[in-house]
Amino acid sequence: MNSCREFEPLLSLYANAELEAEQAGTLEKHLAGCANCRREVASYQRLSRQMGQLHPPAIPENVFADFNAGVADKIARGESWRVRVVALIAVVASYYSRRRTMVWTSLLVLILAGTFTANYFARMAAPIQPTLTELLQNRDWAGLYYELSSPLSRTARLHEPVPAGLLLTVLHELREAAGHDRRLRAGLEQILSQVPLLKHKTTGISQSANRIGVIAADGIRILQRNNSSRTSMAPVERSLSQIPPHQEITLNELIAQTK
Repeated sequence: MNSCREFEPLLSLYANAELEAEQAGTLEKHLAGCANCRREVASYQRLSRQMGQLHPPAIPENVFADFNAGVADKIARGESWRVRVVALIAVVASYYSRRRTMVWTSLLVLILAGTFTANYFARMAAPIQPTLTELLQNRDWAGLYYELSSPLSRTARLHEPVPAGLLLTVLHELREAAGHDRRLRAGLEQILSQVPLLKHKTTGISQSANRIGVIAADGIRILQRNNSSRTSMAPVERSLSQIPPHQEITLNELIAQTK
């Protein structure tokens, strides 16, 4: 014979006629021989009748007008959809019975938890990387070198459009910074032409990369030390000079035109 403990969770449901026929039939067989469970069911039934006799609270006058005005005010202030949903649930839940209010409160907690979780993961997301145009505008030499030489970012950056005039200006500045340093100029051309940088036999460090790193660390000093280069324009610069300054072009397209 099943013990009373197995039927305890079903007693309140049976008292409110919320059990399926099969479950109700099994419980009724148990109730026929168990006085304690019958008393529990009777207690639940009395409580259910008492709750049914309670009158819902009267809705205050003009509540809907006030509610609509509040929602309109929140929308006008540009608050997020989550804030509006939470405000709506909070107002509606206050006019329901105690039992229904508990359900709405649980739903409200879930929505708030989801909101905080979404905000947390948004804060944990990777920072937005600057565009190639921004790197050029900011003269971020170290960032430009890394993005154009790293296998992880090189392909994407080569297909990213930039204004032709901006690219030509930056190339002129790099040539001025390089001065008459052949290795540095060769390193710049290798980056644009996708030729692998030469590595030092002993250290394994790219000589051109090391020289470009000097520009990134102290570009102003090098610009002051070296006079502007008066050499003829490189093929890359000639190609850029034939394009309207505001027209965008990718480095990949530029390389193809230069070849």
